Amino acid sequence: VPTGWTVEQESPGVVDLNEPGDTGRFLRLIAVGSARPALEQLTSAERSFAADDTYAPYRKLRLASVDYRGYDAAEWEFTFGGSERHVLYRGAVVGGRTYGLYLSVPADRWQDSRRVFQTAADTFRPTPR
Repeated sequence: VPTGWTVEQESPGVVDLNEPGDTGRFLRLIAVGSARPALEQLTSAERSFAADDTYAPYRKLRLASVDYRGYDAAEWEFTFGGSERHVLYRGAVVGGRTYGLYLSVPADRWQDSRRVFQTAADTFRPTPR
């Protein structure tokens, strides 16, 4: 957890890490009991998101499998909303569970936020159930 960020339980298996201040930047950590292939899960999520007008305008930047520590992993990168947010969502299936790293930031802060996502990805460790 980045220094000074607050931890907020959103729902079972979903925790948000919020940057201090009114920056609008947060990192969501997700753990769910799904062993479906990572790309299949994110493709399904992308279809639902794209079909929901509350997220318009939506623009998919990338949705593909990625090499991540030998896990079954995929990434979905997109922008959405009138105030435009930029999101990078990586899902990884490990030991019959799916773990997600989801960074959401105002689009104008994307370049200086990539390191937050990279640090999360570099330090991620699945935990036994």
